[in-house]
Amino acid sequence: MEVLHTAGRHGIPELAMDVLRVLQTIGIDLQEYHFAPIIESFCRTNRIKEAFSTLSLMSQHKVEPNSDTGHPIFETIRASTDAVDAAWDALEALHSEGQTVDITAVNVVIRASVALGDLQRAFGTYQTCAELGVKPTLDTYHFLLSGCIFAQHRELGNRLIAEMKEAKIKPDARTYERLIVLCLTGETYEDAFFYLEEMKAENLYPPLSVYEAIIQRCVLEKDARYAVAVQELEELGYRLSPELNRVISGDGGARHSENERRRGAGERKGRWS
Repeated sequence: MEVLHTAGRHGIPELAMDVLRVLQTIGIDLQEYHFAPIIESFCRTNRIKEAFSTLSLMSQHKVEPNSDTGHPIFETIRASTDAVDAAWDALEALHSEGQTVDITAVNVVIRASVALGDLQRAFGTYQTCAELGVKPTLDTYHFLLSGCIFAQHRELGNRLIAEMKEAKIKPDARTYERLIVLCLTGETYEDAFFYLEEMKAENLYPPLSVYEAIIQRCVLEKDARYAVAVQELEELGYRLSPELNRVISGDGGARHSENERRRGAGERKGRWS
């Protein structure tokens, strides 16, 4: 394992592959962490096609890549749109050669496109999943929703959620977090409260970041419902950060006395209308 990690760090894929063969020979049950250094070694020598092929090799061994497996590829190709295009060409080449394309590879290209602020490229990659014989995963939609937030593109976000439901992919807490933040980027943001309630109804634990985003938008809009969010935040055991306290107290239009804040929270507890 030390040799394997050294080969990964120093970009010696041939040595890394030799180690993998030795592990198989001595009967080791291969896991994700055996393949991750191989992918890193290929990335350090800018051999992205081979890195993608390693992801496919994992599936042949019935090893599931996790969210970190493709990270070295992402770090390599996020450098420029040319690098993303080259990665996409590598995926198409693998597919045309009859090799299986892993959805993790497609997700990496989508994530890199989003990181470069190119939502159109990210969405175009997503639309070609069927051509490559892969099905989008929850990560696919998470990366695309992050792009929608950056571009403040609510309509595309709605479309993605509809397609996600059609594909029978169940949203998790991260999905709702992105949905709520996306709603808060729009001119109207009522749906943010709807998705927060839906999230809680699914017994999903809203993260602190969700309440912080709601509070900031409400304070900006002089919307007294910030008090409801503050109360829920505290009931869940979170604490307001000093920065958020300054946001609340520093906006004259949203400034309320403590009695007003408590009364407003009491009147609206459990509802946002």
